[in-house]
Amino acid sequence: MKSGMLAARTWRQDVLDAMLRVSAIVGPILVMLGIAFHRPPRSDPAIGLAAAAIALLVILRFLPRLPFRLRAGLAIAVLYCGGLPVLARSGFSLGTAAAMVAAIVLAVILLGRAPAILLLVVTALVMGALGLAAGAGHFVPRAIDSDPHISANWFRMGITFDLVTAMLMVAVEFAVLHIEKSYTELGQLNRRLESAKEDERRFIARELHDELGQTLTALKLRLKLGARTTDPERAAREGALTFSMIDGLIDRVRKLSLDLRPVLLDEVGLIPALRAYLDGQAAISEVGMELDASGFLERAAPENEIVCFRIVQEAVTNVLRHAEAKRVSVHLEQQTDRLRIVVKDDGRGIAPGKVLDAAARGHMGIVGMRERARALGGDFAIDSLPGAGTTVRVTLPVGRGGLVPAAQTP
Repeated sequence: MKSGMLAARTWRQDVLDAMLRVSAIVGPILVMLGIAFHRPPRSDPAIGLAAAAIALLVILRFLPRLPFRLRAGLAIAVLYCGGLPVLARSGFSLGTAAAMVAAIVLAVILLGRAPAILLLVVTALVMGALGLAAGAGHFVPRAIDSDPHISANWFRMGITFDLVTAMLMVAVEFAVLHIEKSYTELGQLNRRLESAKEDERRFIARELHDELGQTLTALKLRLKLGARTTDPERAAREGALTFSMIDGLIDRVRKLSLDLRPVLLDEVGLIPALRAYLDGQAAISEVGMELDASGFLERAAPENEIVCFRIVQEAVTNVLRHAEAKRVSVHLEQQTDRLRIVVKDDGRGIAPGKVLDAAARGHMGIVGMRERARALGGDFAIDSLPGAGTTVRVTLPVGRGGLVPAAQTP
């Protein structure tokens, strides 16, 4: 059974899948064309090598459950290593360089800078070694493989060029679309954040004017009346009412302060603040709230704890607004290098398409949680099915730009 997953897959995984789909469709056709236009004998090892490389890429296409970095690394290795024997036999004029450049570019897109730099270093060493060998007479490229008067060479060059260009085209297109989508979502998020800030300012202004201002005015009048009365019983009643109004005013100020920022978060840390927040929401909404923080080891830096708190707060708020749930469970588990936050409810759930549509429309809750997680280098996912509840999963790194233990903060 498939569930609606949002952001569980990264755009890099989409790039890899699209690249492997292209190679699975285009690759076999190009290999057959290469065989058809290859000069005798047909059993050239280069054709066998190309066929083996395409076969491996096709196999990777149908192994989506492999870890992403392993799958991407294998695809890049197949593309890169497939060119090395041809480079050693025929030099770099038959499109071998194009395949190796494509592998390096894909390594940057899929795996990051370090693997790409490693491939660059390996390429420089291999080409330098072959150049030294050729200069010393120990290596002589097959001139026939680069002869422009042989039509088969042009076809092989075209086949190599088309395959690696198609793979690069897909990868770059996905990267550009991802950047454009990110800019659009960030723009939507910024507009909604500005709107939310204005709403918060209006709320605070209304609270100060309507609630606190009127209560302070009433207190002032009662204090004046109490100072003028000479009846002890009336003075006692007025005093009791005055103290009751002061108590209500204190409670209102405390609630307003807690809505802006939970004091417990600064004083005793994330877990007590979350427990107090969930208890308060359970009392107001009559929805059962459960917090499991047995795997939480230590405090994090204050700026990171507030991110964790807001993610849970937004997830719980979404449940109370939309899910019609009876129970909500919050689970925090801190491991050596990461912190996992899971918020699960037993509500009505969300259809997979609606989850994605809400994110595409820039839904404040979903995008806000996702961007908070991304700001710390983390991952965000929603798993939901109609009638089966919703689970929000956030994984945040500890250290190296992510969550920093409180003891390490300056």
